[in-house]
Amino acid sequence: MRSFYVLEFSVTPGTVRRFELWALNDIQKIRQRLEEEFRTNQGVWLAVVHDESICLTTYQHGINVQTFSLLPFFTFQIPGYAEITIDEEGTVEGYSRRADDLLPTGDQLSHRLVNEAVDGIRVEIDWDSMPILPLDGDFLHPGEKFDIPYECERYGGMTVYYGLNDHEAGIYGYYDEDGNWIETEFEEE
Repeated sequence: MRSFYVLEFSVTPGTVRRFELWALNDIQKIRQRLEEEFRTNQGVWLAVVHDESICLTTYQHGINVQTFSLLPFFTFQIPGYAEITIDEEGTVEGYSRRADDLLPTGDQLSHRLVNEAVDGIRVEIDWDSMPILPLDGDFLHPGEKFDIPYECERYGGMTVYYGLNDHEAGIYGYYDEDGNWIETEFEEE
């Protein structure tokens, strides 16, 4: 049985949809993916405005041993706004979508973020406070998949492939050591 992390980005259906899982075998790759997520305004827009869930699940020897929300470990600094934080239940402090909706469209933070019209955004990630368990045993590697047992609390019955599993867009793959995108090859069942 393989050990791996699953980094989840999801937005429940509504005006925006997302269900993206990253099955990775190294915490450095988790860090890189999170930092990449917040390099654009869109990552901030999804987290702050659209109640995105960002969770990390640890599988040791194929068993879910830990799942927690990463949102409480982020602090969003957006020029012109107070520091924005999100607690484990998804409650946002420092930003109100209701108040934002009352502004003219061009002045709304949500509109400005989606149109990449906000400069100087910083996202601080409190890595030291995250209770991430180290992996042990045999790791999931590029080109491999894992069928999560149905009895697992999270993603039970799903097959995850190493790297990106974007169930909304139907994209599966990973970045190799040189940063090249490799599409996942599916086996005939």
